[in-house]
Amino acid sequence: MQSMTIETTSDKVLITLDKKHFNQDAIIAMVKLIEIEAMAQKVNFSPDIAKLGEDIKRHWWQENKEYLIEK
Repeated sequence: MQSMTIETTSDKVLITLDKKHFNQDAIIAMVKLIEIEAMAQKVNFSPDIAKLGEDIKRHWWQENKEYLIEK
């Protein structure tokens, strides 16, 4: 068996993972990310939200880069 197989039906996508190759915690984290992505695709944000996100990241980086970059 392959470590992962993906099958599609008319209404489903079936993903089969070989337990020998995947850690259960990692699988749970991946499924949660897929759920979040699916929810995000349903939301109709205005284009301004992307700029706001970039502004927040830029501000955070300016405030925290000294702690993350060794001198």
